Amino acid sequence: MAFKNWKIRRKLVVGFGFVLTLMLGVGGVSLWAINDLVTQIDLAAIDYQKTLQSQLVKDELNETARNMSDLLVFDEPAARAREIANMAESTGVINATLGKIEGMLRLEKGRALLREVRTARTQFLPLRDRFVDLVKADQREDAKALLINEVSPAQLRYFETIQRFISLQDELMAGHAEHSKRKADLTLVAISILLGIAVVASTLAIAKMIAGVVTPLTEAVQVAKRVAAGDLTAEISVGSHDETGEMLAALQSMNASLLKIVREVRAGTDSIATATEQIATGNLDLSSRTEQQAGTLEETASSMEEMTSTVRHNAEHLRHAERLASAATDVAREGGIVVEQVVQTMDGIHAASQKIVDIIATIDAIAFQTNILALNAAVEAARAGEEGRGFAVVATEVRNLAQRSAAAAKEIKSLIGESVDQVTRGAALVTNAGDTMRSVVHSVQQVSSVMSEIAAAGREQEAGIEQINHAVTEMDTVTQQNAALVEEAAAAADSLRDLATNLSVTVAVFNTGIAPAAAQARPAAKAVLHLVGAGTAGAASPDAGSGTQAPPRFADWESF
Repeated sequence: MAFKNWKIRRKLVVGFGFVLTLMLGVGGVSLWAINDLVTQIDLAAIDYQKTLQSQLVKDELNETARNMSDLLVFDEPAARAREIANMAESTGVINATLGKIEGMLRLEKGRALLREVRTARTQFLPLRDRFVDLVKADQREDAKALLINEVSPAQLRYFETIQRFISLQDELMAGHAEHSKRKADLTLVAISILLGIAVVASTLAIAKMIAGVVTPLTEAVQVAKRVAAGDLTAEISVGSHDETGEMLAALQSMNASLLKIVREVRAGTDSIATATEQIATGNLDLSSRTEQQAGTLEETASSMEEMTSTVRHNAEHLRHAERLASAATDVAREGGIVVEQVVQTMDGIHAASQKIVDIIATIDAIAFQTNILALNAAVEAARAGEEGRGFAVVATEVRNLAQRSAAAAKEIKSLIGESVDQVTRGAALVTNAGDTMRSVVHSVQQVSSVMSEIAAAGREQEAGIEQINHAVTEMDTVTQQNAALVEEAAAAADSLRDLATNLSVTVAVFNTGIAPAAAQARPAAKAVLHLVGAGTAGAASPDAGSGTQAPPRFADWESF
């Protein structure tokens, strides 16, 4: 299968898969080189640690040599003991350091050199110990001779073996560095080659993708723009079977469908002209029904005149009733005043009654106390004998109470008299209220008479209203029919007008390669309008006009 016929997914998978494979190759080479570099760095770090530890052994050995020299110089036992302790400490440090170095060795050559170091150390330590013993025995000359003739040569051999071991570690570190440099150069060359291949392959893949995807998409966009501009004559060529080719084939089918639809829409303009002619005929029927509605309105006007006369007569009676109602209102107002006075009088009677109740309560209390005092007086009288003073006091109190009772009785008498007077006045007011109410009744009778006349006028008015109702009902029926017809005609006219306008504008945008028929259809539409204008005066009947049959939408106009 040719590359251009591949699906876009397959093109993307193959292209990006190849580039990804190259990227993975670059990554693999890089990881391999980095891993080797890390290994060399680790080995170099171990060699460096061995060098540092070896240098520590040299430093401790130098410290031991200095301690031995100081032993020959110092005379104080404390200073000598301090130097001997330092040598012992250096010995411990060297033992531990050599153990660490031995644990880091991986080459036999290094192990052999370390054995030489241990051998030289084994030869040096006994001589050092003899030297210390001579110093402790205060045999300085012998110690000095031993230091010069035996200890120093042994120490020098010890130094030389350590230095050879350090040189070996330096050589190993230099080898690691050289190996890492060669590996880095090789990796750089390999990555550069792979990246170059990836760039070239990516460029070729992109070029193929552009040729296989972008170019057909650009062609599809151009076709879509031509269709959007109304040009339906574009020739669309399909050169592949991938998604872009399928899209171009779909555009080709869409363009053919649009071309067919536009031609059919242009062919529908004749139907629009026929519908416009039918609407004009309906408007003639509407004119005839408007004349019928005018006659009905005349009858309605006559009925309205009769009703106006009746309403005028009723208005006069209503004015008379208004005057009588005003008089009745005045009488009712006077009755209200009288009733208010009666209420006030009754309130006074109520207040007086309350006072009477209070006074009676006082009299009762006084009577009760008088009884008690009388009882006390009797008791005192029984006890008095020769002593009558107590009885005199009680008698005085009884006399005072009697006086209070007399005063209360007088007050009760006065209040009762006032109550009688108020009741008398209340009776007079009630009499006046009765007269007022009789006047109100008389006024109400007059109002009733007037209302009878109003009822008679209302009956006459009802008859006139019935006539108006009949006329209005007839007028309403015709009006509803006319309104329905007008609404239908207006809606149809607006719809057809908008449809014709939109179709004209829309269809004019498209280029179908065929000359439009608008120039032929427009004179026919003008002829229809001319016939409608000329036949207005004589088109009283819906049967006048052409012999074409009306569609079902306007069939009810015949029986309107």
